[in-house]
Amino acid sequence: MPRTVKVAVVGSGLAGLTAAYRLSKVKRLDDVEFEVHLFEKASSLGMDSRSVSLDLPGCEEEYRVDVPMRSFQGGYYPQLIALYKHLGVKFRTTDFSYSFSTLSPSSTGTPLRGENMKTVMIYNGSSGTRGVGIPSSLFPRGILKAEDKLVKYWALTRGYALYFLQTLLVCSFIFVFSYTLSHSA
Repeated sequence: MPRTVKVAVVGSGLAGLTAAYRLSKVKRLDDVEFEVHLFEKASSLGMDSRSVSLDLPGCEEEYRVDVPMRSFQGGYYPQLIALYKHLGVKFRTTDFSYSFSTLSPSSTGTPLRGENMKTVMIYNGSSGTRGVGIPSSLFPRGILKAEDKLVKYWALTRGYALYFLQTLLVCSFIFVFSYTLSHSA
């Protein structure tokens, strides 16, 4: 007669759901059966347990905000998406963008504001298929209206070159970081 081992899985995030699901699918392991109990303090399963809902003026539906932001891209996580669909865990496809920016201290001692921020790369969402955008901060203001064509072309060339180098640097960092993580023991 098999021995029953009771397993408590705390939390229904990615690891918790996966562990609970995989253990529940094991029929018998060397005369051991698993009885799996999943515990989640939130009212919903999945990575949504800490998120908040906001009512926005003029919108019929509430706006859900991940706290902290969690995302997974379909092309990279087909098994996760299949598992979520199989379990009935709701998720939504979202097209999001973000940017990498630097913040310089104020020279006048005033509080930091938007003018102290310089965007260096813009990610255009859509799982990377829309590429990255060129931030306007790489080009001097009003350069397209410049009378001197040499100055205008030099400024544009400089801006595009900086953009290329910054994008190359960020992509190289991401590649090295990902490679290091995937090959560390």
